[in-house]
Parts: sequence; C-alpha cells; structure tokens
Amino acid sequence: MNSSYGNLSWEFFVYGSYIIVAASLFFYVAITIFKRNKIIKSMQNEGFFENTEANKDNNS
Repeated sequence: MNSSYGNLSWEFFVYGSYIIVAASLFFYVAITIFKRNKIIKSMQNEGFFENTEANKDNNS
C-alpha cells in the first residue's frame, strides 16, 4: 500500500477522507429521515391526509 501512495501520511489522508465522507453521508441520510418523519407527523396532526382518495373510498 505504501508503494502506491508514497508514504504513510498520504495514506492517513486518503482513508481519513473516506471516513469523513462516509460519516457525512450517514448523518445527512439520518437527519433527512428524521426531518421527513417529523414533517409527516405534523401533517397528520393538522389533518392533511384526511381527505385523500383512499379515505374517501373507505368512508363511503
């Protein structure tokens, strides 16, 4: 591995960058899912989904 990157510090930089990118992507996905669930819950509390076609068919 040292022969392809040259030295050990460059290897730390490359793998450190991979870890930072992976952690950033994980946190982005987690925060996005959390926000989406929070928005959907608030929409349900406001009655946004009460007049959908599926509910009209069930209530008829």
